[in-house]
Amino acid sequence: MWSQFRLDGQYFNIVRGDTAVGEQIKRVPPSALPGIYSFAAELTRRYGDRMFADDEASTRFVKNVAYVGTIATHYRAQHANFQSLVAWPFPCTAGETTVVVDFNGDVRACELRAKNLPASRLRLRLCGPLGEALWAANERQKELQAIDRGKACWCTHVCFIHDSLRHSRRGLLYEVPKNYLRRTVW
Repeated sequence: MWSQFRLDGQYFNIVRGDTAVGEQIKRVPPSALPGIYSFAAELTRRYGDRMFADDEASTRFVKNVAYVGTIATHYRAQHANFQSLVAWPFPCTAGETTVVVDFNGDVRACELRAKNLPASRLRLRLCGPLGEALWAANERQKELQAIDRGKACWCTHVCFIHDSLRHSRRGLLYEVPKNYLRRTVW
């Protein structure tokens, strides 16, 4: 992919949920993950170098720290939660800054929340467009209380990791640069 296509990047994600090919694809040996993440982080750095090649050296460095450090932070959160439940180093903002819309119009704060809990279900067609009605809905407020800003939740879902990270000063100013520096050490 790197050599044959001019992509912006490619990323490693742990497979979650139901798959068309069965459960075997989810059986990644934990001992393989450090090497996979180290390789993926180095590949991300190369993509950063390519994306920012036209910038002067100092600007390219800062952009690479932000880009590569962010992806490395995603990978660290995934890795930490692969076999056990480990709190992220920043609060989860599921349901506050992003939601999941299921194929049937159900809206949930997080894809890992139980689908059969009445407090976690809102129908788009009942709420109208995503907006004030959804954000003010009592069911959504109950769901946010149950989530408790990540204290009771964990996941390896990059969309939620990224959205939570970008809303965290500590994540952006401490975790991202730290993980840039530690990107090959797993």
